[in-house]
Amino acid sequence: MTAMRSPPVSLMNGLNNFIPRRLALPARVAAFAVACLLGLGATAADLDLTPLGGWPEVQLSPTIYGVPDGVLANGRFFQPGFHRGTRALLALEPRGSSPFQLVGALPLPDIRRIAIAGHHAITVGSGRLFVGDISDPSNLRCEGMTWIGPVEYEPGALALSGTHAYVIRRTASSDLPGASPARITVVDFSDPRHPRIVGEQPFIPTAATAFWLSEAAAADGVLCVASSSTDWESPIQVVLDVFDLRDPAQPRWVGKHQAATAENVHALALAGRRAYWAPFALSGVTRLTKLQVVDLTDPTAPKLLGTYSTTGEVMNLAANEHYIYAAKQTTTDAGTGSAVDIVDVGDPAAPKRVGGSTIRTFDSDPTLYVEGGLMVVRSFYGGTSVYDISDPAAMRRLGGHKPDLGLLDVTVTGSRAFAVEIGQMSIVD
Repeated sequence: MTAMRSPPVSLMNGLNNFIPRRLALPARVAAFAVACLLGLGATAADLDLTPLGGWPEVQLSPTIYGVPDGVLANGRFFQPGFHRGTRALLALEPRGSSPFQLVGALPLPDIRRIAIAGHHAITVGSGRLFVGDISDPSNLRCEGMTWIGPVEYEPGALALSGTHAYVIRRTASSDLPGASPARITVVDFSDPRHPRIVGEQPFIPTAATAFWLSEAAAADGVLCVASSSTDWESPIQVVLDVFDLRDPAQPRWVGKHQAATAENVHALALAGRRAYWAPFALSGVTRLTKLQVVDLTDPTAPKLLGTYSTTGEVMNLAANEHYIYAAKQTTTDAGTGSAVDIVDVGDPAAPKRVGGSTIRTFDSDPTLYVEGGLMVVRSFYGGTSVYDISDPAAMRRLGGHKPDLGLLDVTVTGSRAFAVEIGQMSIVD
């Protein structure tokens, strides 16, 4: 990445006019926006892209904007971003020497959560659920949309099972205590042109005065929701709730697993009838996460099979039948950093670390995505890196983009990428 001289103050002030008022940045803080010619019928040729030296970021930092992470599926990476000042779902795929290249985008009004089912992308935001056709990444198309509720019920989690989407939305804190802290909305998208709500129900009522919805995942006929809650007088309860999906339109709560001495949880993944989640607690100046393997063979009685303890706060997980991939934020007296742990769960009673790496010693909010032998790792200061994990014991970086400072956003226009980092603007040709 080649740093350019500071842009004129007038230019930066103009950029600030385009940034939401609550997030307006000072003139010295660079801002970045995606500007590629795009439409519902756009093709890769229309984009007129040339290979870049690294894969540019296209999503606003979740640290500042709370924008959800992307999805790695079918060898491609799908991620929320901006195109010509418009929110869009972006499609990236391997291209030559560059780890990923932007090949297409689908303008959408808002994307808070995203999940992939076959050649369909399900996105949720601003009270709406969209179904997009991603079979041709250079020609992404919106197939259908349905309203799922008022915008004040922001989507906290999204999980897919077959042709049903489960949107878990946290309710306002004023609804507590004694009421349901969230609602589950079920959308059938078997006809992608006409997705429709087929069920809606309250989440489990709680006596807590504060509730945090963390993550949801569905697999093999069960839906799991990780959350934490407290009444500020009793210890915090960190719980994995399990729902039976035999009737996909009516999820039925059947059991739960509660983590002992935990303070919160961010990460959850399912592989078959096993749940992998990462409750954590404060231990001195650091956080201690206990990666847990939970057997869901009998969903009415979740059973803890094994635990792997690691320092740091695990932010998200990917898992299969053999390995857990954990992106964690580490905290010491020197500050925060980011790292990845690869844990062998072939013997679920004795999980053991077999690989991993420190991503950056000064960093925050790492996330990762895994498909086959490929892993994408993102973080606020570390940017985006792509790794070969075909040998989990020796993960190898293939390339990516690492900003010098905090990455805020990246824009692609023509054959150039404009990266906006704290304190500077950079251009990659």
